[in-house]
Formats: sequence, C-alpha cells, structure tokens
Amino acid sequence: MIAKNMMCHDYDRENDILFFYLKNKHGYEFSEVLNKLFVLDFDKNRVPVGLEISNASKIFKTKKPFLNNIAGGDIEISINEKKIKISINLNVNIHLKKTIKGPVNVIGDNDLNIPSFQTAVAVVSS
Repeated sequence: MIAKNMMCHDYDRENDILFFYLKNKHGYEFSEVLNKLFVLDFDKNRVPVGLEISNASKIFKTKKPFLNNIAGGDIEISINEKKIKISINLNVNIHLKKTIKGPVNVIGDNDLNIPSFQTAVAVVSS
C-alpha cells in the first residue's frame, strides 16, 4: 500500500456517476473500459489515476444523496497480463452514522496490455 496515494471523489447526482481521482496532480493519458459501468484512467506511465463508476447508487446499494457524504474508504487495484481487478470499500455517512458500502469488486480484461501493477489508495472525504 502506498500511503501517500489518496483519491478524492466527485459525485454527479443527476447522472449517478462517481469519479475518483488522485489528489496529487497526475496527467491523464488514456482509459481502459472494464465493463459498461467502470472505466479506469491512466497517466503516461500507465499508472492508474482515476476511476469512473456509472450507476453508482445501484452498485453501492445506497440512495443517491448518501454518495454526496463519502467520509473515506479504500480502493485496491491489481493488474496482471490478462485481468484488471478493483475492490472498493466506502465509508458513507447515512443519518450521521458511518456505514461501510462494499466491497464492490470488478474484474475486466487487460485489453491494452497494461504492465502488472498493484496498489491500494485511500479515499479521502471532500
């Protein structure tokens, strides 16, 4: 785990899209579509720098307003020559109580031949 890697988040309630991005400035270079709901963004060094999740309220099994109250969490990303695996846990404030939503796990094909990589990042509250 690389403790200095922290992801911020934005939530588009109208479109139900949750976006995570590295807090430190990293340039976007390309995206790998894991499935119709998950897109992982990379920088020029092929390091993950962002994650977009469509239909987020359904995926995390919570109401849309609660995704505006993410108190923290973690994201683990593991890439090998064939697959990209992501596991997400979120701490969401529901009625002033932190509630864990997850884990949400997704596996996609490594169609762009991203080199093997493994990391964990903390999700920070906005």
